[in-house]
Amino acid sequence: MVSSKNTVSATTTIITTRTTTATTTHDTGSSEYDPSLPLRREHLPIPSSKPKAFNLFKAAELKAVLLESDNIGQTVVDAFEEAGFQVQKFSEALVPGEQSHHLYRHSHLLAAIRTAHILGVGPKSRITDQVLNYASNLLAIGCFGPNPAHIDLQAAVRKDVHVYSSTFNHARSVAELVIGNIIALARQLGDRNREMHNGMWQKISRGCFEIRGKVLGIVGYGRVGRQVSMLAEALGLRVYFYDVVNNLMPFGCAQQVDSLEALLQASDFVSLHASSIVRLGPHELKQMKPGAYLINTMAPEMSSGLDTYALVKTLRSGHLAGAALELDPENQHDDAFLALRSCPNVILTPYIGCCTEETIEAIEKEVSTMLIKHVTRSQLAANAKIPEPISADMHKTGDQIDTKDKPKAGRSLNLHKQGNTGVLKARS
Repeated sequence: MVSSKNTVSATTTIITTRTTTATTTHDTGSSEYDPSLPLRREHLPIPSSKPKAFNLFKAAELKAVLLESDNIGQTVVDAFEEAGFQVQKFSEALVPGEQSHHLYRHSHLLAAIRTAHILGVGPKSRITDQVLNYASNLLAIGCFGPNPAHIDLQAAVRKDVHVYSSTFNHARSVAELVIGNIIALARQLGDRNREMHNGMWQKISRGCFEIRGKVLGIVGYGRVGRQVSMLAEALGLRVYFYDVVNNLMPFGCAQQVDSLEALLQASDFVSLHASSIVRLGPHELKQMKPGAYLINTMAPEMSSGLDTYALVKTLRSGHLAGAALELDPENQHDDAFLALRSCPNVILTPYIGCCTEETIEAIEKEVSTMLIKHVTRSQLAANAKIPEPISADMHKTGDQIDTKDKPKAGRSLNLHKQGNTGVLKARS
């Protein structure tokens, strides 16, 4: 299946063989089959119970290199060692600069990557085209984080290196954080907590509300959005959602609205979960219901649609009653971040939506299993990353990709599943 996103799903076995036995007899008791006699059932070869995958490599020949080993649990190391792989761990993150000479300070990491068949990275390492040039033996990269945004997927595809990450396991933990932020904003918990730490006791009820009966607007009804929808309804919230895909099957009593404007005007809380379909600038923020709250738990690299400076102005004017935002720690010195710190009833977190022990353990187990199957059984797991063919002839204008008067871009995929071959082609 090929989608318009940067993923392709295909459980694949590249090469399979069947082992057979052919012990046959005939009426005279001879151990050899006489072709002059009628063919009987016992003369047929007996197939094995299931296909046997063709192993391209012996496990002992394979080397796995893990960067940011402090952020990668022992579960991953144990999985590779049990499979017979050589495992080499480094606590450092690989963060190359824009200039080629910046890589020299990571020479020991690059030397290890050069002979690695599998590369496991945490959320801090940056795997660029320049880094991949050193990895002459590399077969696959495992991203032990919420998404592979820090990996150059286009370069990986060009070099025939598959990239694996977990795209499902973080949904519940992010959804729970959204619900926690909704309650904290409605009761101004962030401000009361800060005041108590400063020795101030302010027991007030003005501007504090119960969330029962309020309206939650969800922008982007994907995996996280649906989880938020179910949890919110259980707490008595009414749920509306907006998505570019029409006629989505809602969970519970959630209702889809036709436009972002309608959702913003009706919602007491707005939770963002799809940067590709929305831009929240000064005009959109003013359309929000007076006294409403904004929650953004999207990954920092996906939050470009939110105008942070416009949000600061809207909060200071009192039009919005509060906001909860996930931010990139690398931007802690930005003017927008410093301005948000001075706004009332604003909760700021350093991108911790997926940071629970349960989520990390599930991600580590899933990604390590996919990597092992890829190199030992030639299997592509269900969420191998193959990016869209975005090129110079496709230009983004606002929320859309402008292909007018531009040549069409496309890609073809050869999929092999137990000997049945086929081609899927996607146009964009």
